[in-house]
Amino acid sequence: MFNKRVNSWMSVFGLLGVLGFLGFIMEEPIFLTFFTFFGFFGFYWEGKLNKERIDERLKDNFSKAQRYGYRLGMTLIFLTIILCSREFSNYKNTLMLQMTLISLVIAITLILVPMLTYHFDKGNLDD
Repeated sequence: MFNKRVNSWMSVFGLLGVLGFLGFIMEEPIFLTFFTFFGFFGFYWEGKLNKERIDERLKDNFSKAQRYGYRLGMTLIFLTIILCSREFSNYKNTLMLQMTLISLVIAITLILVPMLTYHFDKGNLDD
């Protein structure tokens, strides 16, 4: 479930997501995938969870967080694809917008699941 080698300081690698702005500067869509590196900020929450003992309550909270996080992520990706396909006539702009939004949604999902798990486990959030 959780990787015990992950520490909270590893979330610093999320700063590599700033390299995604090279895609706009150089007008190359492939650099926009660097926005996915923002997902490393989820290691902060996972590192905090590694200090906890893994029991049934934590597993249930992790399952609930996966349900919410992945459902939200897949819904946003689906809406992104549908809405962007109707928006632009210029295919390069459409591709750049889709790659940016999909990369950011993946990063948000990678952050959201451990964050929700932590907050469900601490009792800060309810259903």
